Amino acid sequence: MARNENWSEEENSVLVNAYLDMLRHELQDEAYVKADVNRMLQGVLGRGRGSIEFKMANVSAVLREMSFPFVNGYKPYPNIQASLRDRVRAEILRRHDLTDLAFEAMTSPIEDVVPSVTWAEGLSPVVGLSDRVAAPGQREGRWDFVELEATNRALGAAGERAVLARERALLVGAGEHRLADRVEHVSQTVGDGLGFDIRSFELDGSDKLIEVKTTKLGSHWPMVLSRNEVDVSAAEGDKYHLYRLHDFRPESVKFYALRGDLREVCDLRAETFQALPSARAEVGRF
Repeated sequence: MARNENWSEEENSVLVNAYLDMLRHELQDEAYVKADVNRMLQGVLGRGRGSIEFKMANVSAVLREMSFPFVNGYKPYPNIQASLRDRVRAEILRRHDLTDLAFEAMTSPIEDVVPSVTWAEGLSPVVGLSDRVAAPGQREGRWDFVELEATNRALGAAGERAVLARERALLVGAGEHRLADRVEHVSQTVGDGLGFDIRSFELDGSDKLIEVKTTKLGSHWPMVLSRNEVDVSAAEGDKYHLYRLHDFRPESVKFYALRGDLREVCDLRAETFQALPSARAEVGRF
């Protein structure tokens, strides 16, 4: 019979261990079956399938709070039991080998997409800031993996080249060969200060300014936007397109697209500031 009471610390520990074993498989590109893990937990915990799935989604939400990779397919659900959050944090801080695997996965290069790559466009996930961030000073762990992946220039460049090729192919397929010839990888030919990576075109010849953000993880993984990118999107309006490539692999790419002012289509939170001492600062010796 299904149980409805709160999960005990022991139950949380069993589930978190099973979840992190799945995460380890993903970080090492090893196959496993989520349904088999769920069935095993049903037998061990005496909980129903849906209850276990819900709890797995809670674990994903805690890991996203920590800016730590989470299992693809378990959409983060933020209504988290406090004892579960404590267990997840404790396990991540204890399992240094898992952090090392995550570091390797997020910083390793990736091959360019193959000519026969499959593109799958989906809807953007809708989340609020409260779904993904901890209170100031509460994030734990050695790395902010969102920021770390954003510095993986090889991954970012591979995503940009993939979009560049796709834009040209789409225009050629529509018979717009001249427009296809004019598509430009401006982050490489001009520099990365324009606020977008690729200058492409709509079929009527109007500009299509594309910023590309690439991740090997799923669609619910956050991305890093610069102030310049946000400002340019506000200035350019509907010309501006953000392509979020996720589950990025050489043979297949999933993505969603956001158009227009990023302040309107994204939940934004400032994480860093450039700073110099102000006139109000006390000058003294320490």
